[in-house]
Amino acid sequence: MRLKKGLVRQFFKKMRFKYRVSIINENTLEQAWSARLSRMTVFLFLFTFAAVTFILLTVLILATPVRYYLPGYGDTVDRSSVVKVSAKVDSLINQLERQATYIEVVKGAIKGDIQPDSIPPVDSIQHIERTVEFLEKTASEKRFIDNYGKDRTVKPE
Repeated sequence: MRLKKGLVRQFFKKMRFKYRVSIINENTLEQAWSARLSRMTVFLFLFTFAAVTFILLTVLILATPVRYYLPGYGDTVDRSSVVKVSAKVDSLINQLERQATYIEVVKGAIKGDIQPDSIPPVDSIQHIERTVEFLEKTASEKRFIDNYGKDRTVKPE
């Protein structure tokens, strides 16, 4: 324990030991600048300089548009607009592919490469017949409507 205390005291004594730093003009041997420094003051100065630099750079990045150039940092509005535009582009690509296929079929039909039997028919007549079936009222529906209309009589007030 005593050995450790001696090492700690010796370390702090070295850290507080003062040195004189001088800048001398070589031609005139005149002292231009001098300072008394210790290892502790140099260490504190460098630590303070690094901390201030870090804080200034952080403020510069967060308070200016520079932050948008950092990877992974973006605006939520930008991301949502990118998602919307991406969905729109996907739908436009699908539509463009369908139109290209349609144009190829029409070109083939005009040139005579495609026989009319090879194109699968669209049963539009069947679709129309089905809609007519769905629109027609069954006998039970007609009875219900007739009964509903009879039950509701207008009461004079």
